Amino acid sequence: MTPEANLKQYTQRGDQAALGAVVAYFTPLVYGMALQRSGRAELAVEIAHSFFMKPRILLPTLVLVSGAVLLLHQRSELSRLRTESTSLATTPEAAGLLPDNTKQPNSPDASSAPSAPPLKATRAAATVTGPGHAGAEPSPAEAGSSITLASLTNGAEKNANLRTDNKVLLAGPIALRVMSLPKDSIAPLFARVTALLGSISREELEAGRCEDPEKMRAMLLLFPLMSRIQREDPARLLAWIASPGLPEFFKDGAGNFAEATMQNFAKSDPTAALTWFDQHRNMPEAGRVEAAALQGLAYQDVNAALREAGARGILREASAAMIPALTSSDARRAWSDAVMTMPDGERRGRRWRLLVDEQIRSNGWATAAEFLTAELPAEALSRNTLEPIAEAGMASDPDRVAGFLSKLPADHAAEAMPAFIARWAERDYNAAGQWLNASAGTAPWRDRAVALLVEKIAPLDAAAAKAWAATITDPAVRQTLK
Repeated sequence: MTPEANLKQYTQRGDQAALGAVVAYFTPLVYGMALQRSGRAELAVEIAHSFFMKPRILLPTLVLVSGAVLLLHQRSELSRLRTESTSLATTPEAAGLLPDNTKQPNSPDASSAPSAPPLKATRAAATVTGPGHAGAEPSPAEAGSSITLASLTNGAEKNANLRTDNKVLLAGPIALRVMSLPKDSIAPLFARVTALLGSISREELEAGRCEDPEKMRAMLLLFPLMSRIQREDPARLLAWIASPGLPEFFKDGAGNFAEATMQNFAKSDPTAALTWFDQHRNMPEAGRVEAAALQGLAYQDVNAALREAGARGILREASAAMIPALTSSDARRAWSDAVMTMPDGERRGRRWRLLVDEQIRSNGWATAAEFLTAELPAEALSRNTLEPIAEAGMASDPDRVAGFLSKLPADHAAEAMPAFIARWAERDYNAAGQWLNASAGTAPWRDRAVALLVEKIAPLDAAAAKAWAATITDPAVRQTLK
């Protein structure tokens, strides 16, 4: 799921797994930018932690940050914040979060700028010792077992509660430590954490606390570890989600993580992802997960994904999941042809709406408007698809939106234009009136648009409302005015 979708899931349902995904997604960006600004790792950790302490207040900010991610990735310095966040390095400098020279712009002396200290207690032991092995690199099992959970949580378990948001929020700075761990230590560490989580009793969940601090530490480490495994070893994470021993507290949000993990898996190897799913069909939200696997295939070959969806009998579900992968006109045309084979017109309408929403989100309302009229079948042009375009363009360019809507086929313009003028008048009735004077002419929808304008301005300017009402030529429309 996208960060926006996870934010919506958390806002509407209080979904802890969705909030965990948001924290894990944004932590590298927030931490990395704070570190670049300050040059101090400890301060950057504190900033990253405090950023997530009031999630509902910061949701609008997070949405803006999400929208800015693509811009940040265009800058070579900031693109490393995510692409190198899984480095095997143990310090922020080596992990690519901060250049070796920590001098910030306009700092007085580059040579004297202090180096950013490493994150505290990243590893309990970097090497193993013994006869003939002094200074040797640890094996994968040793690498995982040599790391204590306490070294990663750094005392945060004392303030955690199993039943509230803070266990997720406290995981923000912990995620930074998890990111710097060696890759071969993650699997054994995850096995230890999930085993501890499986031993949490219902009574402990209801109380919100465990007497055993290791269980509390495991709870704090779950989301950061899942975030990293989702990228590096998605099959392992999916296997845990599909296992019968999945902890009770995690089951409500398991489908979200399974879907997002399968999307990552399928993008890199759709054949392996689909094969894996076919062997684990009893997992949570299996329908969504299967559709996510087909989304990954659609990024490589939309026609193959559509054929596979048809063969599996899930075109209805998978067609919605494929929408983010429709990045070319040929891909959209093939998808549209497949959608037109669906017998349910209402369901087809929802697919057109989803596709238009994706175009607005990715390319803006004007491109979505052109796409709707030029690429999609005639049935896609409806109130359901026109309303989001009009709403998206209202704030920035209402004149242009009005021009687009007024040039639609007569039946669509007759429905869309009066509604748009009414919404525009709520924001700026003078501008809406000026556009009507200059551009509406004798359009068939003009009188109904003017009537709605009159209703909006009457409480504010009775004289202007009366003058506008006098311009209505249709007696039936005039009679509708109060």
